[in-house]
Amino acid sequence: MGQFAEHTGLSAGANGVYAGEIHPGWDVLGNANGGYLMSMLGRAALLESGRPDIISLSAHFLAPGRPGPLTATTTSLKQGKRFATTRVDLTGPDRLILSGTVITGDLRDGEGPTLVNQNAPDMPAPLDCPRTVADPDGMFPPPFMLKVEQRLHPDDAAGATGEPRVRGWFRLLDDEPLDTTAAVLASDFLPPTVFNTDLPVGWVPTVQMTVHFRKRPTTEWLLVDSVTHFVQNGTFEIDADLYDDSGELVAQSRQLLLIARA
Repeated sequence: MGQFAEHTGLSAGANGVYAGEIHPGWDVLGNANGGYLMSMLGRAALLESGRPDIISLSAHFLAPGRPGPLTATTTSLKQGKRFATTRVDLTGPDRLILSGTVITGDLRDGEGPTLVNQNAPDMPAPLDCPRTVADPDGMFPPPFMLKVEQRLHPDDAAGATGEPRVRGWFRLLDDEPLDTTAAVLASDFLPPTVFNTDLPVGWVPTVQMTVHFRKRPTTEWLLVDSVTHFVQNGTFEIDADLYDDSGELVAQSRQLLLIARA
């Protein structure tokens, strides 16, 4: 078992309740990365539904997640022929952290016509992009960069391009294979897009996030292209497209975040 699978692992209890742990090191300023928490939410739904893949996951962030014991309480809303729908609440020692609804199924079952009018962005090969090295004692790069390998587009790694867009490659360490739970993490691992602008830099907590899957990840790397169009009234969105290293779309995500104050 790889480190990511171990650190998002859950053990089954009675009546759809699962026990886990928020492990240290997956955090920004002591608060667990949102994609890491959503990965555990998705894993609980997979275990409860008995399906192999996340199809869609939508979660509301209610409180910061900090290292310690975690309970995932699931409620089966529907067990359909193709999809299962499960509600999951993640609770820490003293409060509800994350609440969401997850559709699970088998991504190998999809059939139908294909129309694609957007391609993956032009990117140097992963090993031609600079690797992000975490500062274990600082805010940025955050400590959870020690848990994954992130390689940013050279222009974005230099910072302050003036465009609220960040592109980068993602993979797990030690050849751990990717699945849909790992791709949920990948959808939230890049630096916030607004860090490439002259807007204030600081903690930008996620309020809500949704991830939709189009295919099961099967390659070593995922390419993530994230962009923001509107920073307004104290919030901004990040839209991210995830591609495998052949350029085929794997997933799409959107999150709503609070902008750092000046």
